[in-house]
Amino acid sequence: AVTVNAAEVTYTAQLDKTTLNVSFSEQKVVMTVSASDAILVDGIGMTVTIPEGWSIASIENEELGFAPKNVNLAEGRVVYAAPDGQNHAVRLLAKVTYNVPAGTHAGDYLLGVEDLHFYDIYTPLVADVDKKIPYAQAKQTISALNANDMTEAQKYVYKSIIGE
Repeated sequence: AVTVNAAEVTYTAQLDKTTLNVSFSEQKVVMTVSASDAILVDGIGMTVTIPEGWSIASIENEELGFAPKNVNLAEGRVVYAAPDGQNHAVRLLAKVTYNVPAGTHAGDYLLGVEDLHFYDIYTPLVADVDKKIPYAQAKQTISALNANDMTEAQKYVYKSIIGE
């Protein structure tokens, strides 16, 4: 479990099976990635580990409704943005189903989340605000910020806009 915010919400990756027997048939392992408490998000970005020789059958979130365009199974990556642009309260972040090939050797295999990002995790302070800011003005405003006064999330947005 990892705590990544001031609200002390923790994020865990839980396996449905921690031990598999050597088998002549393909097996499946499901990893559930969740938060200890509901969080408000309008987007999630995540990359999961894939052991050598294994593959991912699916990455799902029924509540948010990941679409095929949100998921790259070969890379174990999800990039999701709510189609309505609104925040949604979620605890379940994703269910990842791994294919374990027939004849996989006994041993330890690393399964988990390599990186996890949330987008717009704060509720808007004022309802029904529709303010348009030209890109050049937004870039100038962000460039004037002091990096020491920014949260990690703000630094991430800053880097994506400024390109540094």
